[in-house]
Amino acid sequence: MMQQSIHIHYWLDLIREAGLGEEIPQNWDEFWQFWQKAQKVLTQQSNNNIYSLGLPMSIYGSDTYFIFEQILEANNLQILDKQGKLQVNKPAVREKIIEILDWYTSLYKNGYVPPNAVDWLNSDNNTNFLNHNTLMTINPSMSIPASQQEDEEIYLNQMRTIQFPNNPNGTEPRYLVSIKQPVIFTSSPHPKLAKEFLSYLVKPENLGAYIKGAKGRYFPIMPQLWKDPFCITPKDPHISVASQQFTEHQTRLFKNSINPAYSQVDSEKIWGKAMGEVLIEGLSPTAATDQAINRIKEIFYQWKTQS
Repeated sequence: MMQQSIHIHYWLDLIREAGLGEEIPQNWDEFWQFWQKAQKVLTQQSNNNIYSLGLPMSIYGSDTYFIFEQILEANNLQILDKQGKLQVNKPAVREKIIEILDWYTSLYKNGYVPPNAVDWLNSDNNTNFLNHNTLMTINPSMSIPASQQEDEEIYLNQMRTIQFPNNPNGTEPRYLVSIKQPVIFTSSPHPKLAKEFLSYLVKPENLGAYIKGAKGRYFPIMPQLWKDPFCITPKDPHISVASQQFTEHQTRLFKNSINPAYSQVDSEKIWGKAMGEVLIEGLSPTAATDQAINRIKEIFYQWKTQS
């Protein structure tokens, strides 16, 4: 019915206040350093604690998984090969996970992420951002700007949505997408009516109206709806950017699309648990990675023996 991906939102008015210019660097390292510098400048100017990065690091929300998977994608780390076979036994894959986990958690350790990010639910990065506790945040839907559409000053002038920076190797990002699918259960009391309703809903004119009603939180699947002015108007600083991500860049599904065992990596919050081991329990990124890899291998073995 619709799809969602990862988006970056930031406070343009605060960047202007910091005097850093409005051009956000697109090189990977410079991009992350930009926000860290902005935090230092804004903190010195106002003596208020504002954190540069609204990055979820908890085991409680799926946002942590979505964002960390996008970071893995940016680093061209393939947990599964194209045939869906697990690759974590390869030393290079293990070392890369350690490196990425160390980098990601160091942003928290160095004070660029709110301390309570280890306890966030899915809505908390939204709330912290909208309360100006963070300068930027990453979110796996367009729910943040959608919530501000009624306030034109915030939506059009104070807040911005931008694309992900170029990958560390300099290539353009490829975005992970999650597909929203309806399900009619065989035990449903009225399966015929349910099918009739879905047949009505998925007509382009109806589905397009539904997506508009959701204020652009999700993006349409049907290419004919991509050309709707709602999706491509350049006057909208948020939906137009999301449209570019979906239509002008490569996208891919999550790895559970080629091996359903990987869905359990998400449901068990494997990456969030690894972050918790580092940030709360004090384990090294190496030890936390090894624990995560061992559990992933167990999951895949269990799925293999059950199939």
